[in-house]
Amino acid sequence: MFSVVNKNRDIVYSGLVFLAVYIILAVIIKRPVFAFDTFWHLQMGKDLMEQGFSPWIDHYSIRYLGEEIYSVPVMFQILLYQFVSIFGEQEGFYYIKLFYITLMMLALWVYFRKIKANTYVVFVLLPLVVSAISLRIMLRPELFSFVLVVICLLLYLNAQKRFATKEMLAICLLLLFWTSYHSPIVGFIIISGLFLEKSINEIMHKDDSFSWGQWMLWGVLIFSIGFINLNFNEHSIVGPHIIIGIISTMSDGFGQYIQEYNNSYLKHSTNVLTNVSWVLSIYVAVWSLIKLSLIHISE
Repeated sequence: MFSVVNKNRDIVYSGLVFLAVYIILAVIIKRPVFAFDTFWHLQMGKDLMEQGFSPWIDHYSIRYLGEEIYSVPVMFQILLYQFVSIFGEQEGFYYIKLFYITLMMLALWVYFRKIKANTYVVFVLLPLVVSAISLRIMLRPELFSFVLVVICLLLYLNAQKRFATKEMLAICLLLLFWTSYHSPIVGFIIISGLFLEKSINEIMHKDDSFSWGQWMLWGVLIFSIGFINLNFNEHSIVGPHIIIGIISTMSDGFGQYIQEYNNSYLKHSTNVLTNVSWVLSIYVAVWSLIKLSLIHISE
């Protein structure tokens, strides 16, 4: 009886925290767009939808005019154009950001319910998550990748409990969509954690929920998905793997020409919430290792 009452109370209080945060974000996103390539994505979407221009061909730059463009976020460009064509430029920019935070908060709500987070956990963690979200509310393709990150975490939890065909196929489909939408590097990092965790459990505790053959098969399949990009170009769906591409790009020193790839602070961040997040992450990591050690000793 009391447990049911407490559970319902937690749901209500957590819902109020989520609602308050959602309202705050809805106000924050009214700030002007500060990513210049937003207008490039908008124009590319407009060219495709109104004139049928190929999004894989450079129509604007002087040096590369008529040359092929790789890894084009066509779905984002079309979505951005649709919002602007319906609501106008400024209102369209606002409503697509509102659409994003609505999806994001819904995904976070499902995730917090999935991990059975009580009100106190929600009250501590949600502001930190929202602080990180508010720093990157730009009208760029990665905006909706943040929603895919939460969905990927949900699928991680499902596969953590049951490393079976249904759960792994869901991960494959997500990464296939993500690869075709935009850079899925975070998704591959998250899922690599799943495989690492399963291998550790097998070595330390003899996990009977899967076999090494199954582990290898799904690993190869998931890694291979990184080569498939349904929006790669008009003639082929196979392209360079995202991990290989990122390593190649960074090794060529590309990051030094783009300000956002440079460190904001050479030694440490001056953002208080960032430092709090680091402290909390270190605490959780240490606590997890201690708990794992105690479980291993007890067995």
